[in-house]
Amino acid sequence: MLETLSFIGNIFNNQNITWGVGGSLLLRFHQLIDKPNDIDILVDLDHTTQMNQILSLIGTENLKRQVSPKRFRGGIKATFTS
Repeated sequence: MLETLSFIGNIFNNQNITWGVGGSLLLRFHQLIDKPNDIDILVDLDHTTQMNQILSLIGTENLKRQVSPKRFRGGIKATFTS
């Protein structure tokens, strides 16, 4: 789950999207629960269109090749248009 969050977070950071984590993953971070259920991502309203575009592309083969987790450690550069 944290690898997935890191993957998404790095893309959002590279695109200057203001975002944060909530829900059970945040509760786990604060040691209030043992096992998170999912990833709840909060995004600034001004960035929702860009976020939706990125999240819908993450599952496509094109983006998987472009920003695969193996290339993540050295940083990724992906360009998204609104």
